[in-house]
Formats: sequence, C-alpha cells, structure tokens
Amino acid sequence: MYKIILFLIIAIVSFSCEHEDRGFIEIFDVDNPIFVGETVKFSYNTEPASTKPTWSSNNTNVADVDQNGNVTGKAEGVAVITATSHNGLEDKFTIIVVKPTVIVMKTNSPSISFSMNYASIFATPFDTVLTFNRAIIDYGDGTPIEILDALGKDFNHVYSVVKEHTITITGINLGHLWCADNQLTSFVISNNSTLETLVLDGNELTNLDLTGSSALSQIHLQYNLFQYNALIYLFNSLHSNTAGEWGDYSISINCNPGTLDVDFDISVANNKGWHVSYWWYCDDN
Repeated sequence: MYKIILFLIIAIVSFSCEHEDRGFIEIFDVDNPIFVGETVKFSYNTEPASTKPTWSSNNTNVADVDQNGNVTGKAEGVAVITATSHNGLEDKFTIIVVKPTVIVMKTNSPSISFSMNYASIFATPFDTVLTFNRAIIDYGDGTPIEILDALGKDFNHVYSVVKEHTITITGINLGHLWCADNQLTSFVISNNSTLETLVLDGNELTNLDLTGSSALSQIHLQYNLFQYNALIYLFNSLHSNTAGEWGDYSISINCNPGTLDVDFDISVANNKGWHVSYWWYCDDN
C-alpha cells in the first residue's frame, strides 16, 4: 500500500511540474483588416516571460510575417498568423488584407479641411463582410499623421499642409467625401468601389478622372476651372447607369469655364444615365 501511495504522489507532482513548465502563449489583436502594403506589429505575452515565439503565416502570398511579429499585407485575402512557443504551444490570429481606396489631394492652401462618412458594411472581393472601417491620413510620404477607425461615423478634419502641399487618404469603405473651398489643384482617386458622394465645389481643379468609381451617384464640381475638353474627358470617365431612374445620378458643373464653349455638349454624360446641372452665368460675389 505504501508503494502505491508513493507512486501516486510522484505521478501527481510530475504532472504538476510538467503542466507548469509548459506555460502559455498569447498574441494580442492588431487592426483588422490591414491594407495591401501596410505593416503591423503583433505584441504577445508568454510564460515564461523570457521566451520568444516563432512566427509563421499559412498564406505568405496574402500576408507575410517576420520573426519579430511584423506582418505585411501582400495581396487581398485572408491569412492565419501563428505564434509558436519554445515548447510547441500556439496562438493564432486570422488577418484580413484588403486593397484600399487611395485619394491624393494637392492644394495651394496652407491647410486643408474635409469631411468623410463611412458606410456601415464593406463586402470584400473574397466574400468576407467587414463591419469595421479604417483610414490612414498622411502627407503623401506614407508616414501616418492620423489613423481613423469607426463604424458609420462622420469625420471632420483640418490638417496643416506642410509637405508638398499634399494630403493622402488611404482607406476602406469611404462612403462620402466633402472637400469644398480648399484651393485644390489636383484630386486623384484610385481603386474606388464604395464612394457614393463627392463634393469638390469651389476649388481650382482643371481635370478629374473618375474611371472605376462604380458607386458614385452624386458629384459636385461647381466653381472650378474645368475647360471644355476636360469636362468631356470627365464625362467619358463616368460609369454607366442606364438602368437607374433619371436623376438618381447627377453631376453639377455650374460655373466652370468649359460650359461657356459654344460646342459644349452634355450628351456623353446623359447617354450614361447622368443628369448634368450647369449654367453659364455665375456671380462670384
């Protein structure tokens, strides 16, 4: 009997020590989704605290991770990032990578102000529905000056333009953008599939290409500097909405020099289902 009891005690102590020796590992959440080209760093907690995990990704074509826990988005998709402890314990995090909309604005003004609104849900090309929205603001050099996270929220921001007179917005699910009266000289937008309203009245724009902006339905470009050829180019870049009701899609170009051209013709936009609002006489006062 004594031998049996002694054996049980040894077994229990051995199990307890083995359990304690295994410790644990935990990685903490990062912003999700991340953008193609963006790098985020995972932090973690381990026991023993001195141990350092090894990192891996199950899909390095989508997201790659180095041995310091830095994850870089490579292409749209989903990847599982795994941290493994020295004794084989694991923790995993599923990260989503998306290709963001990029807006680059240049201005003659010392500052720029704009408002943004996010839609509430963004469906990714790989059938994952996101209800979280992100935008990174920078001076065109890739170094963030602010990161905005929200769900269906309005943002109103003013930034001093200190580098190259440029502000860049990199984000997902941009629903509406208002940037009027900012002396904008250039507005370039790419990979835009969600922006519905664009208001750029009262700037100094001479051209605009909206190719690929398939969700746009309301565009305001009053009091800019578009000449005739630039307006025709703009009309040609609009997406077709022939299935919609008349007036569902409208573009306002009042008080642009090109509307004074004797050959000015809005039929290109009309044939795509767009209602064009314009007049020739404008009182700057």
